[in-house]
Amino acid sequence: MGAKHEDVVTHIQADFPRPALPVEHANPLIRTMDYSKTPSVKYQVIEREGQEIIVGRVKVSTPGGGHAFLLRRFDTGAVSLTTMFRAAFPSAPDEAEKIETNWVKQTYDTAGANGTAQNGGPQRLRLAGTWLPPDVAAQLAESYAITKVLLPLAEATPDPSVGYRKHTKSTPNHSATNGQTASPPSSRRSPASPSAAPPTKRRKVSPAPAQSPPPAPAPMTTRARSRASKSPAPAQLTSANSSPSKPRSRGPTAPPTIPEEETLQLSSPDVEADIAASQGLVEAIKATYQDAKNGVKTPVKNLKRTAEEAADKFTFQPKEPETVERVIVAPRRLFRAPQRQAAAWGALAFTIGLGAAAWLPSFFS
Repeated sequence: MGAKHEDVVTHIQADFPRPALPVEHANPLIRTMDYSKTPSVKYQVIEREGQEIIVGRVKVSTPGGGHAFLLRRFDTGAVSLTTMFRAAFPSAPDEAEKIETNWVKQTYDTAGANGTAQNGGPQRLRLAGTWLPPDVAAQLAESYAITKVLLPLAEATPDPSVGYRKHTKSTPNHSATNGQTASPPSSRRSPASPSAAPPTKRRKVSPAPAQSPPPAPAPMTTRARSRASKSPAPAQLTSANSSPSKPRSRGPTAPPTIPEEETLQLSSPDVEADIAASQGLVEAIKATYQDAKNGVKTPVKNLKRTAEEAADKFTFQPKEPETVERVIVAPRRLFRAPQRQAAAWGALAFTIGLGAAAWLPSFFS
């Protein structure tokens, strides 16, 4: 790559003034790298549109614990300008990268570096970003002060007998576009699994939640309605939370999925009230039995008398004497009076006898 510097002149299209490089954003870690150890080059097979190409990458550390990658495709030998700029100037603004890229395109002939067919040759796979011929990349690497980092990648040659990991997605595309942000996962883990596995999981797993959730909220809504009369507050809260699933809450599997704790909480207040009432009744029976045993007569409360005493007292309101003659009742109704009186007296006697039969045993006990 270094031997081809003289051929770079053949790629120059026009003489445009070189924009200033953002040297204030230069990567200081490149100067402190240990070049006694050759940076390792990792290979990856990219498969897209029925074509396979081998892409090599070299990891470059950046300030703040980050890193970037230098990328090279071995079908054309081109190097990614985007990754070179981001490795040399990791904190430079996007506008500075855009200015540098435009100048390179206007100054050098980069046709065919990214797979464009040349002179009737085959059309190769195009990747995202700007790609440079090897000799142009070598010249720019000197101005970027990354020649020692780029040299191992320029001299690397993939072994055709080795089956490198394949990637059906456009990971190098994404890496060339985003520089140091998208490529790090490919150096730590398998390039094929991080991006290809998640979509497969979504296709396999996502249908299951869509079918299973409806039965769960359904019983909550059904049981909440049945308990509404005992404890309105919990029933309303449950109904509000599961309202989106109301149309599917009528299935026969609703009762088995009701939380057992909720059922116990709803029924516990009634049990306590029944126990308290039973204890009070037992105490009253014991007191009555003790008074009867000691000879003290306990007056029997009459619910009807209590109700009558609680009623409002009758107040007499005299009316003015009527001036209109009253209608005289027909004599035939007078004959029915004794029959009605007899029926009333009979009902009264029956009521008195029934009350005595219920009261006398408790009096003599």
